[in-house]
Amino acid sequence: MPIKSKKINGRWDWPAVILVLAILQIATARLVATKWTVDLALVQAVAFLGTILGLALGQSIFSRKISVLFSIVYGICIIPWQLGLTLAPGIGWVERLSSLWGRIKLVLHDLVNRSPVNDNLLFLLLMALLFWTLSVYVGFVLIRHGHIWRTVLPGGLALFVIHNFDARLASRSWYLAFYLFFALLLIARLVYLKNRAIWRQHNTHVPPDIGFDMARFAALLTLIVVLFAWNVPVVAETLQPAASVWRSASHPWMSLRDRLS
Repeated sequence: MPIKSKKINGRWDWPAVILVLAILQIATARLVATKWTVDLALVQAVAFLGTILGLALGQSIFSRKISVLFSIVYGICIIPWQLGLTLAPGIGWVERLSSLWGRIKLVLHDLVNRSPVNDNLLFLLLMALLFWTLSVYVGFVLIRHGHIWRTVLPGGLALFVIHNFDARLASRSWYLAFYLFFALLLIARLVYLKNRAIWRQHNTHVPPDIGFDMARFAALLTLIVVLFAWNVPVVAETLQPAASVWRSASHPWMSLRDRLS
């Protein structure tokens, strides 16, 4: 008895895979751009490997529980490996792992005693765990279920929070623009794939080049939407009534951001 596929309309879709890799790399690149600490680039590597694993698990026939187990096992191997690469070259891996474990214990001791934490290892570990979990989940739900919002929102929320704590340079706002652009393209692609599956079920004639035409139209429409969204705050600031409304709407978030800082 053949196994029913729960993947994107029963097949691996390369454009969707490439787009999901792009949006997650943009999200982690925004973290690296903050320069909050050294060695943040390892989070990008962790997110890339996590996305690959999530895509592979989504393509597999493993159940959700087995997939979660695989993600935990691989995470236990990959995250310490990436953290160990931040140490000086020439050190054996037994010493690297021992050093990492000793530093973690010191950090936890300082936290318990409410002492200042000067080691960046805790932050790197937390960011690696966050983006590992996020990337595995996104890759898995993309291929296994084809969920649109569960694929797009996690990375977008992470990028939004990071940006709001590091919005000093206007040039870094382009990370949001690029994420929005590729995320909308991914949404359009997933909608097309779902509609194509429905058309095939009803034996509807579909032109062979409709995928390319829809991709071209989606890219143009997405570009227009992104440019419009980028100019809304500028227009709002030039109009006094709109500026008052904009400041009132954004005040609660700004207060929360300052408090968390």
